[in-house]
Formats: sequence, structure tokens, C-alpha cells
Amino acid sequence: MVVPFLRRNNKYSLYNTYHDFKPEDRKLDMTNISKLEKEEFDFIGPFIEDVAIAKIGDKHLYLKSNGNELYVKEQYIELRNFESGIAAVSNDFYVGHILWSFINKNGIEIVDGRFTGYYYKNGFIEVETYSSSNDCYNTGLLSINGNILFEPSKSTHYYIHEKYIEVSGQHIKNYESAFYNFDGIKIKNTNLKNFNYIGHIRDNRGIARLEKSGEYVIIDNDFNVIKNLEIKDSNQLGESYSYIISDHVTGDHMIGRHFYGKVCPIKKNNKWGLINYNGDFVLKPQYDFIDAFTDIKQWDSYSYGCAGVGNKINSQMKYSAINSDFQEISDFIFDEINLFEEGIASVRIEGKWGAINSMGEIIVPIDFMKINYCKNNLIGVGLGDFENNRFFGKYGLYNNKGTKITKIIYEELYILENGYTIFKKDEQYGILNNEGKEVVVNIYDNIEYVNEELLLVEKNNEKFYLSFTGREFRQKN
Repeated sequence: MVVPFLRRNNKYSLYNTYHDFKPEDRKLDMTNISKLEKEEFDFIGPFIEDVAIAKIGDKHLYLKSNGNELYVKEQYIELRNFESGIAAVSNDFYVGHILWSFINKNGIEIVDGRFTGYYYKNGFIEVETYSSSNDCYNTGLLSINGNILFEPSKSTHYYIHEKYIEVSGQHIKNYESAFYNFDGIKIKNTNLKNFNYIGHIRDNRGIARLEKSGEYVIIDNDFNVIKNLEIKDSNQLGESYSYIISDHVTGDHMIGRHFYGKVCPIKKNNKWGLINYNGDFVLKPQYDFIDAFTDIKQWDSYSYGCAGVGNKINSQMKYSAINSDFQEISDFIFDEINLFEEGIASVRIEGKWGAINSMGEIIVPIDFMKINYCKNNLIGVGLGDFENNRFFGKYGLYNNKGTKITKIIYEELYILENGYTIFKKDEQYGILNNEGKEVVVNIYDNIEYVNEELLLVEKNNEKFYLSFTGREFRQKN
């Protein structure tokens, strides 16, 4: 494994450790590492897609994991990490804005520097330019290869569907949105003029609204009407919690009223049920509330996960949940139920929180003031009080089997992608493993997640790298 190594002179070098880390590898054995290059750096950032940003004096550069510099034609003043094989770089400003270009991993500039902002979204890059004369931002869309699919224009939004790019904005005259394929070629389909709203089309089914009547219908990928739902009020359609896309410039988002897990919530006779792709009820309308199905592993799977449902009992809303077979997994005893994550949902009874699994079993006692979402089989719990919507108290961990694996003693807990957890105790940070054991003691002023193998830590105003087993990559004084 290649890691940045902090030397006594506060310079970084790149070393190869020859092997992965083991829990007993806490001490640095210099016989097991070798220096990859002679030059020393003022800083080396984390390796992302096998490339790191490094600094020597005022020079910023890209460093490959083999120790070689990635050659670029220009010396850029701003560098960003690679994502999907390209990176944003800058060497110019415009009216106080940084102007961004894009390079590939060969160091070749594939898009010229005229964009004042950029955002990766669903396999594409939304870019913006600033017009000083109109004091406004224009948005366009690039492919990951750097092809300009849509030149920036005012008040334009891009929504990435499963097979289409939907473009809406002031320049679309005939109807509210126009559809294009992923090469930016407009789809010529006469059926499109029949709709003034089209939700996310997935698995050849979507929800749309007819232009003339305002009624909602089911359509396929060719924009043919499969069934009229005989609904005009959008409040009779359940909102999916899976956004089509968010617009980072304006902050707007398009909440998809569409099929999620091959079903869509429909309200009929003031009760909620579920329809399938053909518009037939697979769950007859019977609930006062129905949530989105979550924990769907794949779209072609029969398993939808679980969804919260609610009914009014003595004029008070109480909640349960249903599974993939649309069977209730518990009694209606909860005052609140949140979305399922990894088969776990947090639930509230009066002022206390706990958690249930997909079988309706209470796996975390309903004794806590706060429950963090389930992640990597871990559940964060908190005891304390709220003041001005801010929590003051201590945290601990349960696993997804309902076993308490730590005491409630931590000031902060951050569950990471690889199953470890950053904790704060006595104003210092350390690391817990997925069994709740403190594998890195709390001696650091700050800890930041870098990747599944490394952390960036700070101690006494000095920053260096650390393995999840507590191995520091710096020479001791």
C-alpha cells in the first residue's frame, strides 16, 4: 500500500508499505517500507482514483501512486481531485470567480476553462457560467468525456432519467420539458406533446400528467399511455424519496412522483394503497398514511424492503410498517417511524426513540432521546436533552442484531463507510471498530476520513496520516 509519510523536517514523502495493515502493526518498521521518490513535498493529499494532489512551495501538482508526477501542459493554480476519470483545474479568474477547465488522467485538457462552477450528477457534469452584464448564472451539461451536450443557458435545469436527459427552462417553448438521449440528441416523439409533466421513467414505466385534461397516467419508455389513473390532484400520488435530481445552483429539486420498487402509492376514497406497473392495486387503499419503500437492492428484485404506514386511532396517528409482501410487521403502536435503512428503522413512542428491524422486532430499546440512522450494521444512540433544537448528551452504539456494543460515553460518533467509527471523548478523537472496541485511542485533535485504509489526523497543529489500526505515518522526534 502506498501512503504519504511525514518526515521530521515537516516534509512529506511517498512510501510503499509492501503489505496491508494488521492490528498488531502499530509501530513503524522502516524495513517494511521503501521511499518511492527522492523529492520531498510540503503536502501530499489522499489518493483518489490512484492520484493525489501534492504541493511543493507555490507549485501544485498531481502525483501518481507509483511516485511519478502526472504531466500536465500548464501549471494550474487550483487543482481538484479526480472523479470518474477527470479532474477540474483552474488557471484564471473572471469577475471574482474561479474559471474551471477539465483534464483527463493523461493530463490532457478536454474542456477549456470558462466555467465558474461544476457539479457531478448521475454520470454527467452540470456546469455554470456567470454573465456579469445580466448578473445571472447559466447552466449547461457535459459528458464525463468532456463533450458539451448543452451549452450554458439561463434558467435551465437538467434531470437525468434512466434512459433520457430531461431539459426544462425558458427556452423550451412547446411544452415544459424536452427529452434527449445521453449523446444530447433530441428525441423526436410526437407523444411528448401530450404531457406537461413526466416523472422518472424506470423499468419502462413512469407517471405523467396529460396536457389537456391534467389527469395522471402511466406511460412507458416510448411515452405511450398504459393506463389513465383517473387522478387530477397530485396529492393523491405519493411522493418518492428518491429525487430525480437536485439543482445545486438554484437549490430547486424535482421530487419524483414515480414507481419506486415497482409500486406507486395512490390515494383513493381518502385512503392510501399501492398500484403496480399496470395500474392495478396490489395493496387495496386502507391506510391514512403510506411511506416510500426503501432498502431496495436492485430494481429487478421482487424485494421492495419495507415502508411505513399509518392509521388514525382515536383521532391520533399511529404507525406500523409493511414488508415486500404488503403484510404489517407490527401493531400500530408508534408515534413516529422513519425510513428503513439497511433493514432498520428508528421509531418513537412519546418522547423516546428506539429501532425496529424488517420483521417488526424492537432491537434497540425505546429509551433514547436520539437515534442516528443505521449504517454498516451499526446504530448510534444518544441520551441527553435538546435545547434550541440542539442535542446535548452522550452517544453509544448498538449493532443491527440489537446488541449494545459500547457504553453511552462519547461526545460525538461518526459511523464511516468501512464500518469503523470516529469518536470524541474528553475533547479528543479516536477510532472504534465494528465491534465497538477502541482501536485508536483518543489522542488526536481532529480526525478526517480519507479512504477505507487511511485517516488524516491532526495533533498539536501537525497533520499526518494514520491507519485504522493506529499506525502513524511520520517519523518520531
